[in-house]
Amino acid sequence: MQKVKSFILTFLVAIIFIGAFAFAGVAKDDSQQLKPGEYFNKTLMSLYRFDFQKADSLSALMETLYPEHYLSAYSRTHYYWWMLITHEGSEPWEKKYAGSVARSLAAINPVIAGSFTYDDVFYFINIYAMQARLSLKNGKLIRTMQSLRNCIYHLELSFGRENIHPGFYLTSGLYNYMTAHAVSKYPFLRLYALFYPEGNQALGLDQLKTAARSENEVVKTEARYMLMRLFLEIEEQPEKALYYAVWLTEEYPLNLIYRYYHLQILEKSGEEELLGFFREELGTKARSNPKISKAQRNYFLGLKNQ
Repeated sequence: MQKVKSFILTFLVAIIFIGAFAFAGVAKDDSQQLKPGEYFNKTLMSLYRFDFQKADSLSALMETLYPEHYLSAYSRTHYYWWMLITHEGSEPWEKKYAGSVARSLAAINPVIAGSFTYDDVFYFINIYAMQARLSLKNGKLIRTMQSLRNCIYHLELSFGRENIHPGFYLTSGLYNYMTAHAVSKYPFLRLYALFYPEGNQALGLDQLKTAARSENEVVKTEARYMLMRLFLEIEEQPEKALYYAVWLTEEYPLNLIYRYYHLQILEKSGEEELLGFFREELGTKARSNPKISKAQRNYFLGLKNQ
């Protein structure tokens, strides 16, 4: 049972890190009512910029304007996810996150039962992955397996169609890389892997690099974040991870999550002089951002000193 759980967790590390992707629509004035995908995209960009007040307002407005659309519930899911990962005490946010995941799943069921597009497939992959992560965290293995099965079903609909939809370079890349890595690192997982499409680590890395060159800002940001994590934690090549960390912290200077990983990379690279400077800058950014709460500020000030 523990081996099965280890495999699922290793696979989900990739899929869940995706978070969510939106696809930029035509830029419009904020006074005009946007389409659901455009509101969703603006919410995500606000989260990347650590402007949680704006993200909260946008996702709440979206729920008012499009109460039946699954992206409305999913928008709140991501707001709660960022709240969860930026607070020391995550339990209250986890409950809200769980409720939002449930609402997202309920909202996609009618779409799955009817007709849907490749845009929908992309979001389905991520919503089921979000559910699987929560189920696994709470020790609900059967529900985790069900969510993972639904996730992979929609992944299979996307394989080979990466040139049609930019987000598929991310989902396919993560799947290919992480499943191949899991089987390589844990040979006993090969039996379980027989039930899933075969991965290819080199192909997965190439697909993520393609996504990192995307003209879509959200796709590019998520791909570069994932490449930073993979080069830091799996490939153990901090010098390559640093390239992506520099881009992320320059593009989103208030994002303390990106800055924290930048610190870890500098530490593994032995950059002692830069390390001290960046540690103090993390503290400065945490203290000076008026758009985060006191609890969030204290959380990152604590991380700074670890």
